[in-house]
Amino acid sequence: MATDIREEIDKFIVTQLETSHFIETVTRNYAGIDSNTAQIQGLSHHELPAVIVNSGNEVRNSSGPAGRVSVTYSPELVGYIWDEDEYFTKLNRLIKEVKKIIYGNYNVVYNAVVIAVITEINSIRIDRGRLSPLAVFSMELGVRYNHIQTTGGELD
Repeated sequence: MATDIREEIDKFIVTQLETSHFIETVTRNYAGIDSNTAQIQGLSHHELPAVIVNSGNEVRNSSGPAGRVSVTYSPELVGYIWDEDEYFTKLNRLIKEVKKIIYGNYNVVYNAVVIAVITEINSIRIDRGRLSPLAVFSMELGVRYNHIQTTGGELD
């Protein structure tokens, strides 16, 4: 069975974030928020801070020789923190921790080969206190990779 490059990029990001001593939970499972209670579906506030890695959009940048295609993929990281007193301070700490990890290892490696490069953080959005004592951020990354057009991004 072929391996999809987007899947491997997402797994790589999870593995990197799991090295943090500050982040309690890193997952790829979607978690919705009940806006009435500020409860996260599928996560307890005891499992926070947490970061969820969601697959993202991609944009084709250019085509090259021999059917090579350059792509920018934009996975989304969603971070959650729970604090009744200092939620903005702790949210900013979580954002800083994620940025430090992302910038610290931006070459995405699969089977000892660099398959993609995390080139930028496109945006960071926060909930601005609307869900207090829960605080949430959304971070969109820019990840560049190339693949042969006929494979659609398969690695094997």
